[in-house]
Formats: sequence, structure tokens, C-alpha cells
Amino acid sequence: MSDYPEIAARFARDTAGHEMTVLHDTGLYRHLRFSRPRPESSMYWFDLITWPGCLTIRGDIGESYTFSRLPDMFQFFRSDQQWGINQSYWAEKLDAGRESVKEYNEDLFRQLVCELFVDAVRYSDAPAGLGKAVREEILNSEFLADEDEARGVLDQFEYKGFRFTDTWELSFHDYEWTFLWACNAIRWGIGQYDKVRKYGLQQLAVGDLVASAVAEERCLKAPAGCGQPLVAEDGNARVFWDEDEAARYAKEWQASGLCPDCQDAAVTS
Repeated sequence: MSDYPEIAARFARDTAGHEMTVLHDTGLYRHLRFSRPRPESSMYWFDLITWPGCLTIRGDIGESYTFSRLPDMFQFFRSDQQWGINQSYWAEKLDAGRESVKEYNEDLFRQLVCELFVDAVRYSDAPAGLGKAVREEILNSEFLADEDEARGVLDQFEYKGFRFTDTWELSFHDYEWTFLWACNAIRWGIGQYDKVRKYGLQQLAVGDLVASAVAEERCLKAPAGCGQPLVAEDGNARVFWDEDEAARYAKEWQASGLCPDCQDAAVTS
């Protein structure tokens, strides 16, 4: 499961208002585009492209990633939906290899140095004052932005005969933020696609947009929906059994653009 809530929050901000356009959808051959509707900014748009055995994500994040595993790669990523994002497992399926999406991370270096200090105090004869020395000579060093220089600072550290050992085993690499952003994009994009398919709208490639329908408080226009406002000119509106039912229909409307009546028709058809 994802341990990067800050990236998930950033993805949500970056893609607020994004809508899906189906450019192609034939079996395992798909081309879906996610972007803000014109004339708004198209920053952080992205495409999901699949063909048998592969999925590529590309767009306005500066990187493209191609995954290979199952004939239907949407199914591969769906299998982890209940667990969230499994970035380590997904990275293993990259054509470029899992290490291609990792880079040196100064914050991780600092974290691991702190863990080394804690272990030294807990499991060895750490000399008095070791913590202050670690802070002043390692953590406060101005040479931690570069991995080689940071390792040099750590390897050369000595205090009252104490040195950290086996530091060569440590990895200070973490996932690139663009890869983690792409993982969020894949999970969210497939979810949007599945919602559209639920209502039989997968052929909706151009025309009315969900964002437009929601902003105008109406249903999607024909042939997808009825195009009618949620509240008629005479003030009449759908009556629900309780607040929970109303909230459920409202959530589906915001996702699909279909009014409650059209939601019912799509489910029963």
C-alpha cells in the first residue's frame, strides 16, 4: 500500500477538474486522455495507452512509463485496487526495470543516519556525546545534496573511536515523485474508465463533458443522458427516501454526469 500520502494529495490538486476523453477503445487497445476541459489550463494532462500485455502512461509530468505483465494491464492494476498503490510491485513490471524510477533522496539519507545512531545506542557501546557529534558532523553537513559526498561524510565520521560500519549496504534511493504521481494517475484513471463503462458510455469520445454537466447542474446530453436539469424550472426535483440515498445518487452524478433517473435506467437496461 502506498506510503506517500503527500504525492496522493499533490495528484488530487494537480488533476482537480480533469475529465476523460476516450480516443480509442477496442478490446485491449485503449487510448484514454485525462485533462481539464478547454478553455481551462491543460497542465498535468496524461494519457493511458494499452495494447496486449502493455500499458504506457505519458503526459505533462516529463516522464513516460511502460508496464508489462498481463494481457489486460487494466486488470493487472485493478487487482491491487483494494490495497491501494503497490509501488514496489508495480515498479518490478516496468520495461526499464525497477531501479530506473529511483533516485538519491537526502531526506532518506538523514532518516537512515538517525536510525544508525539509535541502533548504536541500543545495541552497542556508543560513547557519550555521540548524538551531538552525529548532528554536527553529519546531519548539519553542507555536503548531503550529492550521494557520493553524503556517503563520504558518513564513511569518514569518527567520534572517540566509534565509527558506523557496513554503511555500503545502505540504499539512500527512493522513488521519483513523477513515478509515484504516475501510479496515482493509473489507479485513478482506470477507476474513471470503469465508472464510464458501468453506464455504457465507453464510446463517448467527444461532445458533452461530465464537468460541464456538473457545473450546470444537469444530466449529460443525449445520447449519453437526458440533458435535463436536476431541478426543473417549476422547482420539482427527484425525491429520495433518505439523506444516504440522496448522497449516493449525488456522488454517482458527480462521477458519471448522469441524473438519478438516467442512473436507474443504465443499471436496469
